[in-house]
Amino acid sequence: MTKYLDEYDYKSRYSNRRVQSDDKKLKFNNIQSCVAVFLVPVGKQMMIGIHLTTFHTESNAELQTAMQELKTAAGTGPFDGYLVCQWGTFHSKTELKNELKKLARALYLCDVPIKGLNPATRVTNTAADVDVKVEFLGSVIQAYVRPHVVMLKDAARAAIPKPGYDAKTALPGQGAYQTDRDSKPWTAISFRPLA
Repeated sequence: MTKYLDEYDYKSRYSNRRVQSDDKKLKFNNIQSCVAVFLVPVGKQMMIGIHLTTFHTESNAELQTAMQELKTAAGTGPFDGYLVCQWGTFHSKTELKNELKKLARALYLCDVPIKGLNPATRVTNTAADVDVKVEFLGSVIQAYVRPHVVMLKDAARAAIPKPGYDAKTALPGQGAYQTDRDSKPWTAISFRPLA
């Protein structure tokens, strides 16, 4: 079953705001200046993920807390580590790479480009603004991005509820409102070694 990851909060009681693991698929919601981090145990079909913000990566205390929870959830290695983010602008000068090297034998990066000027609003977006999906295709890990999905609004600018949505049976991280996801298909991405 897909696990959804929102911005990490070690105090949260909601599983979508903590470290998540799955043997098939992880989805990271709204990676802007954030980073989607996941570990894959070598020789196993399992992913352990965390959605970190610049607040976590720029604060050594916060980063240590997040890495400890990731390490506890992952167990013993060896691991390969993967990052999807806008690396140069937000995370390259932090200790994130060094901390992950303590957990993973190799690190791989997908450096997501900044979206740039939005012609509709004439505002320059300085963040990636994407959703990230990682899944196993057989024994191969594949990652995808798409423009961040947003809620559809009615004429009064109120969010439009999903027909038949039941909060008691919905997965953590799954929204109660209709979105524009059908107009934003997933695009496969590739990784490069992060030296």
